Amino acid sequence: MKKILIVGSGNIGTRYLEGLTKIKLNVNIFVLDNSKKALKTARMRIENQEYDQRTIKIGYFSSISKIPYKNIDLAILSTNSDVRFNIFKVLINNFNVKYFILEKFLFQRNNDYKDALALLNNFNSKCWINNPRRIFPSYEIMKKLIDPSKPLKIEIVGGLVRLCSNGIHFLDLFSWYINSLDVDIAYDGPDDCIIRSKRDGFIEMKGQISGISDKGHRIIIKRIEKFYNSKLLRITNGNMKYIVSEEKQKVAIYRSNKFVIWEDFKIPFLSEIIPKLAEEILTKGHCNLPSLNKSSELHLKLLNVFRKKLLNIEPNRDWVSIPIT
Repeated sequence: MKKILIVGSGNIGTRYLEGLTKIKLNVNIFVLDNSKKALKTARMRIENQEYDQRTIKIGYFSSISKIPYKNIDLAILSTNSDVRFNIFKVLINNFNVKYFILEKFLFQRNNDYKDALALLNNFNSKCWINNPRRIFPSYEIMKKLIDPSKPLKIEIVGGLVRLCSNGIHFLDLFSWYINSLDVDIAYDGPDDCIIRSKRDGFIEMKGQISGISDKGHRIIIKRIEKFYNSKLLRITNGNMKYIVSEEKQKVAIYRSNKFVIWEDFKIPFLSEIIPKLAEEILTKGHCNLPSLNKSSELHLKLLNVFRKKLLNIEPNRDWVSIPIT
């Protein structure tokens, strides 16, 4: 049986677990969380879901020392960013982990990226980052429609835009569409840019992220408070424009500024994409998510522009670690 370890059984970790119960492989799943309450909630959710208990075994653990095997085929780290690198380091040093999937925002400190890549190389493991729009069928179709010889501009605007927690998703989408990591990134925000995150101990930021590629392609990610319950993506390429509402799962298509048609634009749940994704990793050793090596470049660029702003408004504070997740 393939052995899968999920570290963190909160909302995201539970979505991974729900998806893995639909996998078409024989698997032994270990769910690890130091919160017994979180483990109990995850167990209750799964107990209400039908799955083949002959081929899928699930165990719940509150201590890493209780994990019964040292050889792990796939480890999924769905923890907050402040502890993710330390957990990654403990796992890779104490277990034989073949493949990793890490949640974003990856790490809070610059040195953690270099150290994580060194550990992967030392232990010959592979690691991908869950920027899942690359494997959403609707965004895959959109990529095929884009003409790379013509200017591309992507704008993400609205009150539901989270620059710190979700900005990296759209930077990754942009990088994937233009087939390049060569993107200069900037952040612009007011001096009172820091706002409270929905997660205790972390921050969000007002303002906007902008990026321009070496070929002149552009991205703007802008938080607009007054549009508190919306988020729109505008993708302009030559004379074509696509306006995507992920919440409504629709796209409006324009040609030469004239409306053409509304189309469905399905945004699958994490639990829907995980079975195929995990099967691909476990059987083929690859997937279409960005690797840690590639994603680290964008993460560090974003981390550094946030740090520059935070040092400007609070120069006496140590911003070596940026509390975003």
